Amino acid sequence: ETSGEDIDFINFSPNSNYLGVEDIVPLIDKNGKKVYLRQNELYSVGHEFDGIRVPYANPKVKALYDDALEHEKGVLLLDASSPRIYADNNINQKAERVQALYHKEEIALIAVTISGRGIHVRLPPGLEANGKIPDLPEDSKMPDDWEFSLASSEWQKWRNNLIGDLLNCLDAVFGLSVPIFVFGYTKMRRGISFRSDKRGVTHMLMSL
Repeated sequence: ETSGEDIDFINFSPNSNYLGVEDIVPLIDKNGKKVYLRQNELYSVGHEFDGIRVPYANPKVKALYDDALEHEKGVLLLDASSPRIYADNNINQKAERVQALYHKEEIALIAVTISGRGIHVRLPPGLEANGKIPDLPEDSKMPDDWEFSLASSEWQKWRNNLIGDLLNCLDAVFGLSVPIFVFGYTKMRRGISFRSDKRGVTHMLMSL
């Protein structure tokens, strides 16, 4: 039952950059066939590419990475394939090895991990900033003493749990031409929006 009073109803029309279910399509290989992962196809030992062993990976996974990096701007890849946070072959190790693999190919990509430990980011060696760190929103919950080095290629903790703030910061500093790969697991199964104001998810690897 209702009180009989009028209830306001707001209808939103998506704009041109809205990403919907119809935009999710499988990877297509060189023969025009759709590529899928089978259940439990990925193992912690992973696969060796050019002398670098990447955990929870195989040639299908590499093909997805390669497809993402063929795009010139706005690449945002989500990788939810490694359930390990502390044990060997964890998400940080996978992120480091993927970054190192493409560094060999002279491709600089930013690696991000998200887990119960928080959000961490690792910049590739030699990446030059094209801008400065922007002012964060007042509701960002960032501590007053937070620091973030644009010259470090070590893991740095993003001091709040808002992935959108980090992505907006990276876009402002490095521009949309630098790919961003986000590695996680449990956190990616929740209602978290992985996008910035200018960058939406372009590729997803899900092996849960």
